[in-house]
Amino acid sequence: MATFRTLAMALGMLIAVLVGQNVIGTFISSSQTMSLGHEDPANKPTQADYDRLDRIIGELAVAAGKGDSWRPRMVIKPSILPQAYATNSEVGVTIGLMRMCNDAELAFVMGHEMTHMLEDHMVKSIFPRLLVLLLSFMLVVTGIVAIPLAFWRENHGKMALYLWLVIGVLALSSFADSQISQANERAADRGAILLTGNATAGADALQKLKDMKRPKDMPYTPMLGQVIWNRAFPSHPPLSARIDALRAEANSIRSVR
Repeated sequence: MATFRTLAMALGMLIAVLVGQNVIGTFISSSQTMSLGHEDPANKPTQADYDRLDRIIGELAVAAGKGDSWRPRMVIKPSILPQAYATNSEVGVTIGLMRMCNDAELAFVMGHEMTHMLEDHMVKSIFPRLLVLLLSFMLVVTGIVAIPLAFWRENHGKMALYLWLVIGVLALSSFADSQISQANERAADRGAILLTGNATAGADALQKLKDMKRPKDMPYTPMLGQVIWNRAFPSHPPLSARIDALRAEANSIRSVR
């Protein structure tokens, strides 16, 4: 029994370390992804880039019934990696994505991000995301600090139970967060189709992302815990599945016409 309890706590501590790696790695990779290539003057957004983005956002605003004058705050990041994001009041895109996509593809991507904004996806997913972050912190503190202290005091029975209770609740919360996030991504793809009427452009943009090779000068390699976590609880559906769904929708639209 003692051996089983020791192995259970050792495994729990390992999971705590991996979760800690995921939390730290996520913050590091997010900041470095958005800054890769920013020191190169050639990657600095030009007025033409902002004009292009403004025109596309304006067309999407009209399609969404917001009127041509409506605009969220628009940001172009000088990163060479193709990325886009949305908050409650801002849409952002990297120079790498703008260079990769033609106008139709960029319109679909921004329509996807605007759907996140217009349907308040960030607000709807904030509770499970905060819960996952809180439980991750609790698990790291328990596994890396409290458990070794309990071993030292030879009082680790209840601590082991608490450790695995946190792991269980964290796993359930992370699964719920993953499912909500993936549902939001599918809804944003559908919203982009409604705004642009061009599912093919979305599929083409995602295919370019899928075919893209990792830049040789990428400064950050994901930690093991981050890789495991992202595979166990992905925030996005697989690119292949999204591409197939968009191709099927494009074929359906063509058949109706």
